[in-house]
Amino acid sequence: LRALPGVESATLALNVPLGSSNQGAKVYREPTVPTEEVLQAFYNVVDPAYFQTMKIALTQGRTFTLGDNEAAPRVAVVNEALASHLWPGEDPIGKQFSFKGAQGPYVQVVGVTGTGKYVFIGEDGQNFFYVPASQNFTSAKILQIRTSLPPEAIRKNVEQQIHALEADL
Repeated sequence: LRALPGVESATLALNVPLGSSNQGAKVYREPTVPTEEVLQAFYNVVDPAYFQTMKIALTQGRTFTLGDNEAAPRVAVVNEALASHLWPGEDPIGKQFSFKGAQGPYVQVVGVTGTGKYVFIGEDGQNFFYVPASQNFTSAKILQIRTSLPPEAIRKNVEQQIHALEADL
């Protein structure tokens, strides 16, 4: 799909911003830091092209790469709201948190984005993080395409590519 004329970028993710189903989780600070407060955060499972496709800029660190796979240390990108709640006044890069439970597994923060709108357009800043799809398998994925053309102009080509992979989709 990325090679189709008019496609600037394409990505797969569990959710779309302001979509009808968003994932939430309890977030636990690294095990060496005692905490009385457990935070709630929304999150998305994304591939490395997500930030480029959705034009989400980093304020610190890096996004995901193909090297962030099952064999690599588990990583995450957090937004500024979550970073300021978990590590106020500290550099979040290299810090760890878990969204699976207090016993882990823990993920290491490799990047920070600004705080955006995730669930409702009128929301206050929400805690949010991203994890790479290659480390967090889910069969549910939504295709998101950035194009320089009207979407109707590439629809047929996109459908043909999808049907070439799986005729029943």
